[in-house]
Amino acid sequence: MTRDKAIVVGGGPVGLAAALMLSNAPHNYDVTVYEASTKEDYQEFDPAKAYLYLLNERGQVFTKQYPKLHQTVRDYSVPSTTGFVRVPADPKDPVP
Repeated sequence: MTRDKAIVVGGGPVGLAAALMLSNAPHNYDVTVYEASTKEDYQEFDPAKAYLYLLNERGQVFTKQYPKLHQTVRDYSVPSTTGFVRVPADPKDPVP
């Protein structure tokens, strides 16, 4: 059986969530994700380019549907800290 195909542009949180939802029932698409960033772009954490979000119990309802994703999020997560990070508008400026 040939599955319909879908393309997702962008491998950020929203793009990956869309790809996961489209690839599973009831949609069952054959999904391809296109991302402009390379693996080398992710070697060092840069808060100016990061998706900072809290994966609380509500968010875990989604990730627990995909055990491998959920474990990966747990493995790569970092503890939250109190306070704020002030990020410059220009991504070339250093983060204080």
